[in-house]
Amino acid sequence: MNVTRLLVDGYSLLHSAPEFSKYIRSGMEIGRERVLQRVRLALPDLAPEAVVVFDGREGSLEDMEHIQVVYAPAHKTADAVIERMVAESPHPEELLVITADRAERDTAAGFGAQVMSCAQFLELTGRVRTENMPRPRKKKLGTLGDAFPKPR
Repeated sequence: MNVTRLLVDGYSLLHSAPEFSKYIRSGMEIGRERVLQRVRLALPDLAPEAVVVFDGREGSLEDMEHIQVVYAPAHKTADAVIERMVAESPHPEELLVITADRAERDTAAGFGAQVMSCAQFLELTGRVRTENMPRPRKKKLGTLGDAFPKPR
């Protein structure tokens, strides 16, 4: 798969990840940050850059290295913004759309883009995260006798 850019439905990803549910209740800004961190795990292996589109009014998040943050205008959804990006792309086959919305995936695929569900993306980036985490060192366990002083 020759992908040059990920197009991610930000809230779709946020609502698809069980580990993000606490951020939905406590504050969307933190949840959006976690989405960007998760997308960063996929770069550059999946694509060299990404665009993450959020519904609603603009937040305080700014672009990160290789990740552009886009807020859908008030009269449009993130789905509509992503679909327009795909439709207007000269090379839609180089785009990978990530969303939980099957209709959005079907529309993007109809324009020639590659698609992936949020569940697949979370599984993939979860493996990357796990593989890159430092492995815990095994602690040498003593025996019960080690707890008592040795007779002299």
